[in-house]
Amino acid sequence: RQWKENLEALQEIRELCTAKGIRLLVAVTPQSPQLTNLVVTEDYMRFLEDLTKITSYWNFSGYNSVTLERRNYYEFSHYRPHVGEWMALRMLGGSQEKVPADFGAWVSQETWPKHSQEMRWQFEQMDRQLWER
Repeated sequence: RQWKENLEALQEIRELCTAKGIRLLVAVTPQSPQLTNLVVTEDYMRFLEDLTKITSYWNFSGYNSVTLERRNYYEFSHYRPHVGEWMALRMLGGSQEKVPADFGAWVSQETWPKHSQEMRWQFEQMDRQLWER
């Protein structure tokens, strides 16, 4: 799978950053529901879990108040600048008043079990909504 190669490359980048004393900050970007609905849930969850084995990261993906709002995207794959600003504020500890409370979760090996439960719940809820239409 392509993502395994990407994770191997990220592992190399993390090792280089560690060797040079550089703090690596990783984020999983927010995807629109149109894209998220296309992923195979188990594959995506495996990718996120494998990512925790390499580095901790911020996860902005899934279904939340930001990703579910169409006005936050130009089209199905590119979010608008204010979404990037919210991500930066969340990751860098800036003023949090602007950032929706459900947008962005810090994920590490320690927080993965709870986070994975929340992500699975989101996918289950969205699947239900799609089937009920």
